[in-house]
Amino acid sequence: MGLLSPISVPRPNVLVVDDEPTICDAVAEALPTIAAKVAIAANTAEAISTLDSDRFDVVLCDLYMPGGGGLDVLQHASRTQLDLGFILMTGKPQVNDIVAACHLHAADILLKPFSLESLQTAVQRAYARVFHTRRERIHRNQLRSGLRHRVIQLEDTKRQLRDSYREIIEAMVVILDHSEHETCAHSFRVRSYATYLAAEINYPTDQLPTLSTAALLHDIGKVAVPDRILLKPGKLDPAETLLLQQHAVIGEQIVRRSAMLQDCAPIIRHHHERWDGKGYPDGLVGDKTPLGARLFALADTLDAMTSDRCYRAALSLEQVHAEITHCSGQQFDPDLARVFQSVPDHRWIELRNDADAQAASFNPFLGE
Repeated sequence: MGLLSPISVPRPNVLVVDDEPTICDAVAEALPTIAAKVAIAANTAEAISTLDSDRFDVVLCDLYMPGGGGLDVLQHASRTQLDLGFILMTGKPQVNDIVAACHLHAADILLKPFSLESLQTAVQRAYARVFHTRRERIHRNQLRSGLRHRVIQLEDTKRQLRDSYREIIEAMVVILDHSEHETCAHSFRVRSYATYLAAEINYPTDQLPTLSTAALLHDIGKVAVPDRILLKPGKLDPAETLLLQQHAVIGEQIVRRSAMLQDCAPIIRHHHERWDGKGYPDGLVGDKTPLGARLFALADTLDAMTSDRCYRAALSLEQVHAEITHCSGQQFDPDLARVFQSVPDHRWIELRNDADAQAASFNPFLGE
């Protein structure tokens, strides 16, 4: 590494340590042109005390002194000061001491007697390394700080997007509620039931948001179904039934238009499939139906049976359990049906109440 001009970087603070006053004075007199400040210590203890009370960039220290030596000072400095250029001075170096100095990362060794030029060169070279190391550390810290700031900004942006995304989804459910009353509360309850069942079977955590969103939007395709069918108080005829069943396919088509919702599409399309293959729209059999849709089938049935309909009053949880048992292996995945039956009734009631409260707080028109 070439010498750095005093103009290119700040000049270093230098500590000179030697038990011979003439050497200290000579070295100190040679440094003012390249050093910002020069301090002198006459022995090991004084050197250590000076290092503890002030900050230096370069230390010139005699290797052998009474009551301790340069290695003691170097060892102390390596523990207490970062990025310090430490130069040892000696007339008779011992190999083991040189090896020890290298292990302690001494910057250089000056053999006495040394010239003014070699002294200044050693100091400038040592300080160049110190300056470069400090600059690199500052740069790394700035990069880390900048990256941390950027990560915080990105996380904040993602959080805002998620919030907006959730609000848009829930707003879509509210819009659907105006076409078919109770759809909003129904969707919130089905989401609550489905995600609870998912947790009971250790459903993949990273897929829970997709299941939650799909549960909210499962009936979004009904926006294309005529009100005369949605609101018909009596039984639908075959043509009307076929039109209603199209809501699953239409719902899939709607969500596939959004990159953020595409993962929900399979659950929405298949939420009316049956374990025995007699469902719609594709007649999938068994586990060919996505797991999320099979979970949803139980959640949807629970809410449908325990909610008032224009053609009947809400049924009891006892009747729901009987229906789930009767249809296990036909309409429902038998393994999931067993999990459903193991959940205590009071838990379903709590989930329903919580979901209704959430729906009511989101949709101020609910219940009017």
